Amino acid sequence: MAKWTWLSGLASDFNDWEDELVLVDTDAEHAFLSYTEEMENFPDIYSNPKVKNADVLVGMDFSALLMLKSLEKRPKKQRWILLAPILDFCSGEDSWTPVLVSQVAKNVRKKAQPILQDILELFGPADESYYDAWMKAALKIDPELIAQGFEFLAKEKVELPISISQCEVYFGKEDEWIPISTAESAKELLQGAEIKIRPKSGHWPMTLIG
Repeated sequence: MAKWTWLSGLASDFNDWEDELVLVDTDAEHAFLSYTEEMENFPDIYSNPKVKNADVLVGMDFSALLMLKSLEKRPKKQRWILLAPILDFCSGEDSWTPVLVSQVAKNVRKKAQPILQDILELFGPADESYYDAWMKAALKIDPELIAQGFEFLAKEKVELPISISQCEVYFGKEDEWIPISTAESAKELLQGAEIKIRPKSGHWPMTLIG
């Protein structure tokens, strides 16, 4: 039986959508790590046995970048699925600068909810229950951990092309949080990966991979 491990995105918890996400492979064994659990090993995700021993590792936005920055530790036969990966959070038209992202991290420490609401409004169309579940989970997370995530995004990026096999990459055309322009960057930077664009999907794992 194949083992799948799902790494939740920034301030997210995929456990809320387990029933939908396991449908991608009902014969597999699935493990879901919340953002809080991921940060227990940050930034060394491969120190977690569920990550290291996975046959298929799925990561979204922030977590996908963590995977890409840990490429040297990836087991040889492990298959990757990247959902709306962040490659360079501070580049592109209308993107945030590193200074601004660092300021966002400071603001999160003071009061997280307004920042989280701004993020959520960029996720694109979905059932209202998805929005409610995401925000409910996000508000339970220690703001310090969310701030650390933003600080990571302010300084880390994929700058040069990398060779990466056994890797599927999905983007949602209606995603405003990780804009579709990132897909063009992915085609240049993630050489050997299979890039797919979902025309009716926003920033939701169940619509990106389903």
